[in-house]
Amino acid sequence: MLARIPDGTACETDQHPRIDSAATVIARRSVTCGQECAALPCTLAQIRAAQRATVTDPRITLWSELAVIAHLTGWTMPKPAAEFSRDLRAMTVRLRDCTFSAAVGDAVASRAPAFSSRVSPDSLAAHVVAAMRESVTTGRWLCERDEPRYLAPAYQWAIVHDALKLAYRGTGQGRHPQSADWERQYGQVIPGDTCARQFGTVNRWYDRDQQNRDALTAIAWGTRTRTAIEQAVGTTRSDEQWNRRLTDLLEAFGNPRWPHNYLRRRAPVHQSAGVGA
Repeated sequence: MLARIPDGTACETDQHPRIDSAATVIARRSVTCGQECAALPCTLAQIRAAQRATVTDPRITLWSELAVIAHLTGWTMPKPAAEFSRDLRAMTVRLRDCTFSAAVGDAVASRAPAFSSRVSPDSLAAHVVAAMRESVTTGRWLCERDEPRYLAPAYQWAIVHDALKLAYRGTGQGRHPQSADWERQYGQVIPGDTCARQFGTVNRWYDRDQQNRDALTAIAWGTRTRTAIEQAVGTTRSDEQWNRRLTDLLEAFGNPRWPHNYLRRRAPVHQSAGVGA
């Protein structure tokens, strides 16, 4: 096959502007890219190195997956324990940033069908990566105590549900003091003149949202056939060794309770999310 192509010699002479760097025509790959990537775009070799890092160190993949799940469900994002933190700080800044970007990007993309009607995938990914970077570089906690804007539709009432449940079982009388803030955030009135009656209403809404089993499964595991969590743990969740191997890998985060309970060997059950677990 022959193709007729115009002579482009004139475009490559000093009579026309020259491009000295790919950075002038190539933008960042993702909103999750780090500062070094913004100044000078990654090469394919650097991107591939970041992808390899998620394979050679499954703790990075698991942390990225858990961090995304935590924001979508209302749990607390795990933080690396001392040994894992040391290993992350030993990486070059660019490699670490690219690795976080790749792993979190995959975690968000595989769950997007289950939450994108309420939460922006780009906003969620950018926030999660920023929180992970901050945790490693300064040890500070970037996330707010409650972040309802990142809750998936199936969990959108989880934080309010838990707060009202705690209040009406305690000594709370009348409407919950945060009612006005919640109604402003959600754009929806929460009826009831007591915490107990408000809880009854929100509990019905929460139960309704939790009926979508496909969405719950997608949020927990993603939509890929061989999930990233299973690849990180090194076996499938149907394996009899799943619980033990998951627990071993969770030691990199001080073995927090909620990931083990949420991902243990069975299908996710109807359960209330909550901070601080």
